Amino acid sequence: MIAKPYLLFFALLYVALLFVVAWRAEHRKQWLLRYRPIIYALTLAVYCSSWTFFGAVGQSVTSTWSYLPIYLGPMLLFLFGGAFLRKLMLVSERQKVTSIADFIGSRYGKSQGLSALVTLLAIVGSLPYIALQLRAVAMAWDTVGAAPGSASFTSLDTAFATALLMGVFAMLFGTRHLEGRERNRGVVAAIALESVVKLLAFAAVAALAVWLMIGGEPHGATALHLDPLIPDANFLTQTLLATVAIICLPRQFHMAVVEFQDQRDLRTARWLLPLYLGLFSLLILPIALAGQPMLAQGLLDPDGLVLTLPMASGNDALTLLAYIGGFSAATGMVIVAAVTLAVMISNELVAPLWLFLSRFTPLSAASLGNHLRLIRRLSILLLLMLGWGMHRAITGVAPLASIGLLSFAAAAQLAPALVGALYWRRAHRLGVLAGLVAGYGLWFYCLVLPAVYPQHPLLTEGLFGLAWLRPEQLFGLGGLDPLSHGVFWSLLANVALFVSVSLLCRAQERDRRQAQAFVELSELDAGVDLELTSIKVGQLKSLVQPFVGRKRSEQIWNGFERRSQQRLLADDAAPRFAVQEAESILAGIIGSATAHQVIDLLRSNRPFQLEDIARLVDGTSQKLRFSQELLQTTVETISQGISVVDADLRLVAWNQHYIELFDYPERLLYIGCPVEKLYHHNAERGLYGENADLQAEVQRRLELLRHGSAHRFERRLPNGSIVEVRGTPMPGGGFVTTFTDISDYRAAVDALEENQRTLEERVEQRTAELLQSNEALQAENRRRAEVEGQMRELHAAKSRFLAHTSHDLLQPINAARLFIASAQQKAARSDWDETLEDIGHIDSALNTAEHLIGALREISRLDGGNLTPKREHFPVGELLDALTVEFQAIAASRGLQLRYRPSSLWVHSDRHLLRRILQNFLSNALHYTSRGKVLLGARRRGGEFGQELEIQVWDTGPGIAPEAQAQIFDEFVRLTSAERSSDKGLGLGLAIAKRSADLLQHPIAVQSTPGRGAMFSIRVPLGVAVRAERVPPQPQPAGADMAGIRVLCIDNEESILRGMQSLLSGWGCRVTAARSLQESLATWPSEQPPQLVIVDYHLDCNETGVAALDGLNHRWGQPLPGILISADISEQVRDAAAARGCFYLSKPVKPAALRNLVRRLARRTTAVVEL
Repeated sequence: MIAKPYLLFFALLYVALLFVVAWRAEHRKQWLLRYRPIIYALTLAVYCSSWTFFGAVGQSVTSTWSYLPIYLGPMLLFLFGGAFLRKLMLVSERQKVTSIADFIGSRYGKSQGLSALVTLLAIVGSLPYIALQLRAVAMAWDTVGAAPGSASFTSLDTAFATALLMGVFAMLFGTRHLEGRERNRGVVAAIALESVVKLLAFAAVAALAVWLMIGGEPHGATALHLDPLIPDANFLTQTLLATVAIICLPRQFHMAVVEFQDQRDLRTARWLLPLYLGLFSLLILPIALAGQPMLAQGLLDPDGLVLTLPMASGNDALTLLAYIGGFSAATGMVIVAAVTLAVMISNELVAPLWLFLSRFTPLSAASLGNHLRLIRRLSILLLLMLGWGMHRAITGVAPLASIGLLSFAAAAQLAPALVGALYWRRAHRLGVLAGLVAGYGLWFYCLVLPAVYPQHPLLTEGLFGLAWLRPEQLFGLGGLDPLSHGVFWSLLANVALFVSVSLLCRAQERDRRQAQAFVELSELDAGVDLELTSIKVGQLKSLVQPFVGRKRSEQIWNGFERRSQQRLLADDAAPRFAVQEAESILAGIIGSATAHQVIDLLRSNRPFQLEDIARLVDGTSQKLRFSQELLQTTVETISQGISVVDADLRLVAWNQHYIELFDYPERLLYIGCPVEKLYHHNAERGLYGENADLQAEVQRRLELLRHGSAHRFERRLPNGSIVEVRGTPMPGGGFVTTFTDISDYRAAVDALEENQRTLEERVEQRTAELLQSNEALQAENRRRAEVEGQMRELHAAKSRFLAHTSHDLLQPINAARLFIASAQQKAARSDWDETLEDIGHIDSALNTAEHLIGALREISRLDGGNLTPKREHFPVGELLDALTVEFQAIAASRGLQLRYRPSSLWVHSDRHLLRRILQNFLSNALHYTSRGKVLLGARRRGGEFGQELEIQVWDTGPGIAPEAQAQIFDEFVRLTSAERSSDKGLGLGLAIAKRSADLLQHPIAVQSTPGRGAMFSIRVPLGVAVRAERVPPQPQPAGADMAGIRVLCIDNEESILRGMQSLLSGWGCRVTAARSLQESLATWPSEQPPQLVIVDYHLDCNETGVAALDGLNHRWGQPLPGILISADISEQVRDAAAARGCFYLSKPVKPAALRNLVRRLARRTTAVVEL
């Protein structure tokens, strides 16, 4: 016997040891990491609770091998289920699972309701097991400390005290860290220690038992009874339950899956855990055999044999060790179960309720992060108090082993959903829900009810008095022990409904996505998805920080910025990968379903109450923040730009002056930004020179940082400022670089250096400038003399041009005056034949003057730039054929032969300008050729811009001397020709041809040999043949003459108006003359509209003939045929006439051309009238 005060002292001492080990593990984790695989395997031995420490021995005393299945099942799973365990660990690690409820809820569409149901069922199934541990502690206390001590210790409720102590331990070390796979380092270390302690204590008691059996005591020679090992239904049922319990019990799932780190843990656990359980199962046998004589002597409680055996031998030290071992087995399970269930309660019950209430109350998701630790601590305390209450309720109801098997059977109901989650894609949450409800319902009906109320009439009569509904013989099934019977029906209903309902349900997109992630081990959205979401960066950061802390939040955000390669500002839209990773981090804290619900709240634009974050910071983090802000303020107040680069050449700190100095974009700099990226950015902006090898410049600067040597140099920025760069290496690697703007200092230095130059250099410079100015002045004088000479030459040329023009224009006018005087004299004598002859001479003289005026106007149009070529594709044969017909009559009248070589090619040019050039060539050829022939033809040539056609005109005239060939294209240049002295021409044809060719950009050329004739040519680009339908000639309508045609003439010149009226009246037209539109409307004698309107373009009062035509058309409500006459030959006037559908004639008007046009319009008008 051990006095209870001593027993309490050593128990508290052991608890203190647990606190020390946990504290050391939390603060010095290096040794924990070194032995991590072994520690992980030992934590799985939390499976060996007080049931296996006390209850298994009690089972073995009454039935030797009845305890074996509880150890055999986990050993078989870890030895032969490696593939299943690896897949379970890998999937859970990727999904950041926090509990078995989170695992099942996340797999089946992130169902919050399913996670909550699993949590409630886990609580129901685990509370009896927690009560069992408290009962074992109380039993051990009463057994070892049976001797009466003080009254206070006699009345001590050890179960309540143990619950409080373990609650304090779990609250201190089980809720310190919310995020990360190592959040429970202290608890893990303490559980590993307890596994070692209970194994050593159990081994010591087993050694005592062996010593007793081999004769250490008088009853050692007593005959021992060893039952045969016969695997019956109960044996197989317990083996099955133990196999699934090692994973499906919430505490076992937490230690095996949630606390899993890497594959080394599993490899070690696969041999160490079976070895541990095998040792325990072997050590039970000698203790049980040694206790058989004590049972025969009247041992009342076989479950306390582990304590009774050393007490009976009088070994107090071994008794104390056995008590500590049993205490360790019970408290280890209580701690882990409380922490696990608290996580499930906070994540799957409280957090969803909190988020639901946030819609109607000031609660928010951010405040949930602030209160999460408190929620879990209160949950631990509540669970242990409930466990203590259940302990009081079930005291004396059933042995330890029976209570433990009930919890195992409850945990087994999660197995179908767990296995289906990993291997069946079509498994559906509704199937899981139906299976769990049915399975747990039958578990309670067939197992719990008979255990709690063994004498209840329901057990014998059945539900509703139906015998086939008796809990222990459901549907008339007999021959099975109660445990096997209850497990059979509950699992059968669970699996049947799980499969059938899943097959009937249709999976949604989220179900398929989660099934793929769990069954096929696929990582969803593993890449860096930079697509922007509707969630703001500030919202996401404010959500994560309360759960992980400020320091960890900064690390996470720096990682996001490195991956996105830019700064993430609070008002930016968060990239999709950041939202997914934030949800994954939250899932590792509050579970996948709750984390998904929180992110959905963000997506629905329900802002969090960010003021709650201000209450997040405790004293320590406030001091840290104060230090950081003090450092940042100090750096910002420095007038220099500062940047700090770590040993990996990544930017870790900078100030605002650094950003402003180099004009960096707002998003370029972030913590962890590679400095190489900044160098490339500077190089692309030209900071390292315009023609420099940018990559070489970047690498040179990187090498300078890698070698860690101090440096100083100056750099001129593109904006003209000069920066002094000083780099200082840091002891641990990296660089601190300062950037100082020394532009003013460098300017002052340069000014001083400039002032130090000698006076002689300045004089030489001024002298050189003076000489340069004199040379420039002389050159300017020469240029002015050249320009003045050119101006005098142009003035002389203009004078010559005017002299030639006036001379050539006065000659025909003077001749016309002489012939008019002669005609007047002859008319007075009535000598009409000679008078008509003089009138013919007058007409010839006026024609000559008219041709001269027309040529001068054409030159004026070409020189003034008012003529725009209208290029088109047309067959050159049409143009050459027409010219041949036109000039053959002239050639025949002069006794010459005009030969023509037809061509079928197409050219691209202005048809009318090209015709005018060729007319001048043919006219000159016929003019200067007195005998022989003229040849017109074309040859295909290769030009600078492609294929060209050279059109040539050959003659057999006198030829052109080489010195005269450069002058023939000037104005009024006429070569002498004795044969044609009477028809010497104007001397403007070739000048017009040259200007027209230059406008068309068609080169012209001349080849001539004196005495053998000349060849003039022009090169025209070849065109593209275009098919055009030939319009058959229309028959001329009958009666198409000008007699009786109603003509309206409008002109502001009275003389021209009288002349036009006289001419048209002589042709039989009925003419009405007017000087304006108003006068024409007032004097028009008929209601019928004019059949023809002849109008001058320029009228009085800034009116135009086009406006007059528009007014007449408006007056009669129809377009009238019109002829626009003007001395203005610009394109604007021609286009205005064409736009109104009028014809254009230039002044002076040729009567023949006017007659033909009037006759044609008269025919058209007659045809319209007849139609």
